[in-house]
Amino acid sequence: MTQIEKTLSQVAERWRKQGLDLLPPASRSMLDEFESRFQVCCPNDFAQYLLALGGMPLGTEDEHLIRFWPLSEIEPDADPSNPESAYFVFADYLIWSHGYGINLSAGPSSGVFLLTGPSPKRLASSFTEFLNRYLNDVDGEFLSAPSPRP
Repeated sequence: MTQIEKTLSQVAERWRKQGLDLLPPASRSMLDEFESRFQVCCPNDFAQYLLALGGMPLGTEDEHLIRFWPLSEIEPDADPSNPESAYFVFADYLIWSHGYGINLSAGPSSGVFLLTGPSPKRLASSFTEFLNRYLNDVDGEFLSAPSPRP
C-alpha cells in the first residue's frame, strides 16, 4: 500500500467515524474530462483522492467545519485580481469563510494553499502532505485562517 493509499484510508475512516454523508468517488472518465476542460494534469495523489473519495454533499462538514467538494464542484479560484489563477478550490471552511486550493500548474508554486485575504498561504507542498496534516490537526490550528476572504 502506498503512502497516499494509507492516508486516504485514514481519511475515509475518520469521516465514517463522524457519520458523514459522502458522495460516490469520481470515475476515471470524469477526471479525464476535468483535466481536459481546464487543461491541467492533476498530481497523482490528488487524482487518487478524487478516484477514491467522493467528497461531501452540500450541508455536510467534518468536525472542523470543513467541507471537501466532489469533483463536479472543483473549479478555479475566482480571484478577480488574477484571472489566470492556477488554484483549484477543493474544500472550504465554514461555508466559504476561506477555501483550500491546489495549484495544478507545474513549478515551484505547486502544492496546497489556504485561499484567504490578498494572497494565498501555502499549507503543504503536496496533497498527501496536506491530508496528513489535516489528519493530525486535532485542534484545527493548521486549518484556521488569519482573516476572512474579501
